[in-house]
Amino acid sequence: MTQPRKKIFLSFALLCAALLSALSTAQATPQSSPSADPKLPGATPIPDASAQPKVNEPDGVIKYGFLTSLISNNANVKNMGFGWVSYGIFWSDEEPAQGQYSWLSGANNVDNIADGARNANVNILIRISRTPAWARDPACSGLDTCPPSNAANFGTFAGALAARVRSHLSGQQVAYEIWNEPNTDFEWGGLCPDPARYTGLLRAVYPQIKAADPSATVVGGALTTVAEVRLTSCHMDDLIFLQGMYNAGAAPYFDVLGDHPYGYISAPEADPITSQSGLLFRRAERHHAYMVSNGDGSKQIWATEMGWAINPATEGYNCPSGDVQWYQIFNQQQQADYLVRAYQWAKSYWPWMGAMFTWNFDFDEAPWYAQCNSFRFFAVKNRLAKSALQSWVQNPPPTYTPIPTTPQPTATPSPTSTPADSPPVISAVRYSQLNFNRDGGPLSIDLDAYDQDTTPIDSAQVQVTYPNSTTQLLTMTLVAGTVYSGTWHTQFTLPANSGSGPVTYGMKPYVVEAFPPRRTVFAPNQPILVANTRFWDVPQGYWAYNYIDALATEGAIGGYSDGSFQPGNNATRAQLSKIVVLAFDMPLLNPPTATFQDVQPGSTFYQYVETAAARNLVNGYPCGGTGEPCVPPGNKPYFRPGNSITRAQIAKIVTVAAGWTLINPLTAHFQDVPRGSTFYQYVETAVAYNILAGYPCGGASEPCIPPNNNPYFRPNANATRAQISKMVYLASTR
Repeated sequence: MTQPRKKIFLSFALLCAALLSALSTAQATPQSSPSADPKLPGATPIPDASAQPKVNEPDGVIKYGFLTSLISNNANVKNMGFGWVSYGIFWSDEEPAQGQYSWLSGANNVDNIADGARNANVNILIRISRTPAWARDPACSGLDTCPPSNAANFGTFAGALAARVRSHLSGQQVAYEIWNEPNTDFEWGGLCPDPARYTGLLRAVYPQIKAADPSATVVGGALTTVAEVRLTSCHMDDLIFLQGMYNAGAAPYFDVLGDHPYGYISAPEADPITSQSGLLFRRAERHHAYMVSNGDGSKQIWATEMGWAINPATEGYNCPSGDVQWYQIFNQQQQADYLVRAYQWAKSYWPWMGAMFTWNFDFDEAPWYAQCNSFRFFAVKNRLAKSALQSWVQNPPPTYTPIPTTPQPTATPSPTSTPADSPPVISAVRYSQLNFNRDGGPLSIDLDAYDQDTTPIDSAQVQVTYPNSTTQLLTMTLVAGTVYSGTWHTQFTLPANSGSGPVTYGMKPYVVEAFPPRRTVFAPNQPILVANTRFWDVPQGYWAYNYIDALATEGAIGGYSDGSFQPGNNATRAQLSKIVVLAFDMPLLNPPTATFQDVQPGSTFYQYVETAAARNLVNGYPCGGTGEPCVPPGNKPYFRPGNSITRAQIAKIVTVAAGWTLINPLTAHFQDVPRGSTFYQYVETAVAYNILAGYPCGGASEPCIPPNNNPYFRPNANATRAQISKMVYLASTR
C-alpha cells in the first residue's frame, strides 16, 4: 500500500516517548549501547546469529505479524500471539550525507525500532526505501521515492543498517524488504517501473546484508497487485514485473518474494483466474506459479502487506467522499471475517507462504494521519478483527488440509470430485425500481440463488458503487427457502440528489458458497438512476419539462408512486378534469347527487369532474350503450373517466376553461379539422392563442393538398400527459 511521506512510523519525539514508556516496564532486559557504526573500527562486534535462540512462532508453518505505527504497541502484538512487527526505514533520513549515518536522529529512528523489537521479544521486518537527495537519479531528483543513480550506494547503506540492527537485537529474527511496490511509478520516483533496474538494487543489497547479518532474510519484490487496473500509464502488471525480475537474473539475490495481496472488494477465496478482477488476495497464487515456472518454486512468498478496509460511515465518521476510497466497503465484522478466512485459506492451501503481515495494527492511533485517512480504516487494534485474529492464531482450527491434487487455481471444478461440486447459481435478481426522482428513496433487492451440492450458499451480498466511485457492501438476509435454494433480500436507501444532473449508482449482487472452496458468483451490475428533477423521466432537457414542472409546483398535476410522470402515457378524461380545474383555480364543487352514473360521490375524481361539468368543460354520454345501462329514476349519462382524452377534446376544454371568445375563420388552419366540424372553433381559437400545433402534411394518410398544403391536427388522436401539460399551462397563463 503506497504511503505518504510521514508513512507509518513515529516522529522522533513520539518514538522517544513511546520507547521510554516501554523501557520503564522492561528493566530486566539487557540494553546494548553501541558507541559507533558497527562497520567502523572500534564498533560493537556483530553477534553470532547462528548461536542465538529464536523467538517462538505461533505457527510452525506461517509467521504472523502486523505493520505497526507505535513501538509501544509491540507488546500488544506479542500478547496476541503474533511474533512479528514491521516498520520502515528511510534511507533519506538515515544517511543524509554520504557515509554519515543518523541512526538516532532520523525520522524512523533505527535504534529505537530495533530496541523496541528486542524489548517486546518480537521479530522484525524492516522495509528499506527512499533515497537521499545526494544519491538520487537526476531524472527524479525532487522525489525521495526516486531510485538511486548508483545501486552500490544503496547496498552500502543496507549493509550498514543490517549490522546496526543486529547489534541491538538478542535472539530476534530480522528480515529486510527491499523497496516498496517497485512495479508502481509513484514508488519509483515517477519513472516507469523497471524490473531489471530493481534487480540491480537486489544485486547490490543482498551480499551486503548477508555479510553484516548472515541470519537475516532478504525479501525481494514487494509486489503490489496492479493486474488490469492502471492508475497511471506507467504502472506495470505485477506478473509482468515478476517475470522481468527473473529475466534480469534476480533469483539468487532474494530469499523470499515479498507480496502485497490486498483483498480490495473481493472475498479472500475469490479465484484469481475465474474472477472478474485480478485485485484479489489469491493473486499470490499467480505469483507462486511464476516462481515455479522459473525454477524458483522452493522459495517462500511472504505477504508483507494484506488487509481489507472499513467504510468510515459504518463507524459514524462523516468523511468527505473524496477521502473514502473505492475499496472501503466493509464493516468491522466483515473485516474480521475476511482476515480470518484469509488466514484459513493460506494455512490450508499455501505450503509456500512463509509469513503474513496484516496491514495494519494501529494506524488509527497515529497522530500524523488525518481522521479520514484511509490507512486508519485498515487498522485492527480497536476493532473486532483484533480479537478474531487473536483467537484464530492462538487456537487455529485443526481440520485444514492442503489440496492434494494441484495447488493452482482452476477455472472449472475437478472432474474427479464426488459428488461434482459446481459453483452457486443466481437465477434471478429483482429490484423494486430502477429509477428514482430527486428525492431518492428505498430500493429493495431480492436475489434467487441455488447450489445443490455439498457446498451450499454461505452468504449473499450487494456491492454498491456510488456516483463518486466509492463503494459499500450490503449484507442480504435469507427470507425464503434454504441455503441450497432460497431468496435473499436487502434494502438500500438512495440519497436525495440536489446536484445539477442525474447520478447513477451501481448495484452488483453476488453469492459466496461455503468453505471450501468459497467461490463467488456475481450477477450483472445494475445501474440505478437518481434524477435531479421532480420526475425521473422528465429531465430538464425534455421538451415539456417547464410546463410539467410548473403545473406540478402548483399542485395541478402529479406523478406516480415510483417517482415517474410517464409523459408519453395517454391522459384520461378524469385526469384532465382534475388538471384543468386545479390549473385554473376553480373552486371545487361537491354536490350530494352525482351528475354521471360512473363517477359517484367519494370517488377519486368526483369533485373535479363535477366542477368541470358545472362549468360546461366536459359532457357525458347517454346511457344505454354496451355496459352502460340506464338506471332509473334519473337515467344519468356516463362520463367514462378512464377513457383517453383526444386532442380535439382537450382543445375544447382548455378554450372553454380560459373563457376565450370562439373564433370562426373562413379558412381552416388544419386539413383534418374543416370549417363546420364539431371542434372547429375550439381548435382554431386554441391555435390563435398559440397553445397547440399540428403536424406537417406528407405523412402516412396525410397527403399534402395544394394550394395551401395545410398541416394536420389529428383531432381523434389521444393526447399524452405531456401534451395536455403544455396546453393547460399555456392556456392558464395567457
